[in-house]
Amino acid sequence: MPASLTRPLPFLVLASDEQAATAPARNTLDDRPGKVWRTTTNAGYIVIDLGSAAYDTVVIVGTNLTASDTVRIRTGTDTTAVGAFDRTVPAMTGTKPTGFTTKTFVQLSETRSERYMRIDFVSAAPVEVQRIVIGPSVTTIGIDHEADEAVLDTSEINTVLGVDTIQTGLKKLRWKFTMSRISETDWRNSWKSFLYAVGKTQPVVFVPFVEAPSSWQSDITFGRIRNDVSAKIPGMIYRVVEMTVEGISI
Repeated sequence: MPASLTRPLPFLVLASDEQAATAPARNTLDDRPGKVWRTTTNAGYIVIDLGSAAYDTVVIVGTNLTASDTVRIRTGTDTTAVGAFDRTVPAMTGTKPTGFTTKTFVQLSETRSERYMRIDFVSAAPVEVQRIVIGPSVTTIGIDHEADEAVLDTSEINTVLGVDTIQTGLKKLRWKFTMSRISETDWRNSWKSFLYAVGKTQPVVFVPFVEAPSSWQSDITFGRIRNDVSAKIPGMIYRVVEMTVEGISI
């Protein structure tokens, strides 16, 4: 089953429904989980300027949206951000584990280059969003068997004279996996430039099972690549890549 990684492009917020003083829309460019955009109404929107970059995926991370809410994505060549692409999707697909936030994952019909995008929400309550990721993706036919998925607890426990003192930290996902069927052409033309752009400092969205929407809420991970990624070459046709993606938030 295909797996994908998406890297976020920079963008400018041109207009939005926002609680400007405490939770402005520009926070959707901030990777820190405590920084969020919060709308004032149940029908929030945001208009984005992506410049001249190409993109094929939209992922809305860390929201309070539910399965009965919707997200509408439109693109255009002027600041109305409409007229080229238009799709409405359920805000949440699959079952969300307790304690997790919602992720909305949308693969566009093709690579797009319209400069402007408008995202509209219809919700039962004002919308809260941690991060909006719009960007290009790399895809493989799947991750290998025996991949490792863990829930990390970053809390610290210090024991003095038998008494525990706990500093509560974030909980987040970590994936360790191998992709052994990346073609030589894809490695050279797509993966190398993608990995060069993100390194270990820039965030990615990892979707381990693209064609299993029931897994998206529990498995999609917004995080960073934690290892120096290298490609083993068992033959001239394929590359074998090992990777660790550790979540920024859950």
